[in-house]
Amino acid sequence: MNSSNLTRSSQGAGVNGKSETTLSSEDFIRRARDIGQSLIALQADTEERSRYSEQTHEKIKEAGLYRMLVPRRFGGYEVDIGTFMQVVVELSACCASTGWQFALGSAHALSVATFFPEEAQAAIFGDGHFVAASAAKPSITATRVDGGWRLNGSVSYASGLPYSTHYMGFALVPPEFSPTGFMTFIAPRETWTMLEDWGDTLGLRGSGSNSVNFEDVFIPDIYVLYKNVLLESVADGTPGFALHGNPLYSGRGFSAYTFEAAAPNIGMLRAATEIYRELMLTKMTSIPPATFRAENADFQRYYGRILARLDAADRLFRDLCGEYTKACNRNASGEEPFDDRIDSRLAQGVAEICQICWDTMQGIILPTAGPAEFKTGKRLERVFRDMAMARAHVINVMFEGQNARMVAIADLARGAAN
Repeated sequence: MNSSNLTRSSQGAGVNGKSETTLSSEDFIRRARDIGQSLIALQADTEERSRYSEQTHEKIKEAGLYRMLVPRRFGGYEVDIGTFMQVVVELSACCASTGWQFALGSAHALSVATFFPEEAQAAIFGDGHFVAASAAKPSITATRVDGGWRLNGSVSYASGLPYSTHYMGFALVPPEFSPTGFMTFIAPRETWTMLEDWGDTLGLRGSGSNSVNFEDVFIPDIYVLYKNVLLESVADGTPGFALHGNPLYSGRGFSAYTFEAAAPNIGMLRAATEIYRELMLTKMTSIPPATFRAENADFQRYYGRILARLDAADRLFRDLCGEYTKACNRNASGEEPFDDRIDSRLAQGVAEICQICWDTMQGIILPTAGPAEFKTGKRLERVFRDMAMARAHVINVMFEGQNARMVAIADLARGAAN
């Protein structure tokens, strides 16, 4: 099966396990856009609640959006990663907290379907409704016991946790179990507790980024992989491609993980651009001669640069998603391995997208939109706070610098070999 076909249509088990006709990428994006329009007026409530509402959760579930990356065999749709990420952009453009929570809760179906064996996938995916928050930090203590592991500890910033059916985590284990010292595990909902410790940050207050807590929890071997799925090699094939026959499940994990941050950033910049456009048409300049901003040469330049940056970020992200799909196809066919060099280049592209979005916000929109637009409760004030919080994410702070070095080293090594 060629994953490029999935950009046109996806046949899944449908909503709540019911049959549903073939859906196109446009169908999923339209559904996300329709849901998104109802989110703008709910943003204050979402922040107050620290997660999107049960009603919004049910809308997302009924629309089949949680199932997009779940394999068809288990009731999902197997859509391409580009379609999934555009859905995240649509939600984030209306409510960044909702887009962030949805993305970081549902995207990890890709890792499970790629790296876990058939028996585990059948147990994990169940009827196809799967949501799993995750945090890359391996701060859980794992103790080996008969038939599995005992887990203890807490992990913070597990975005997407409130409506998660599972948690995908990482733990350090002795080298006799894993050469890398890492263990990836899946923990069903009944094995962990969500701590009510989210909602008091600068931004993304409604993203459901709560902490998850484990107290002497038993996880059987079937839910454990003795590897770090974010860095695992796929050059020799993956269980997911062998099982499902779809190159979507033959890709590296790191770059796909970073995509989860790029999509909300683009959505936020789109929202800010829409707000700025409205200000262009309705607000007057402060310095005489007073005219509408849309008629002022300076503001025309500001707005033109904002549009160009949004367009550049959006086009780059679509291109990266397309390159990810091509890399998966080449890896599955044996034409070229999807190695860490390709993975790092894709991930670094995401870092550049996030930088473009933030530079546009703090360099153009913040200084020129006007102080009245950043009063508490104003939509642009919330977008600014959300984008600032996203900028503090580990992908931007730590991975960006470390990954840039990996890109440079890999490219220089290739040059030396040639």
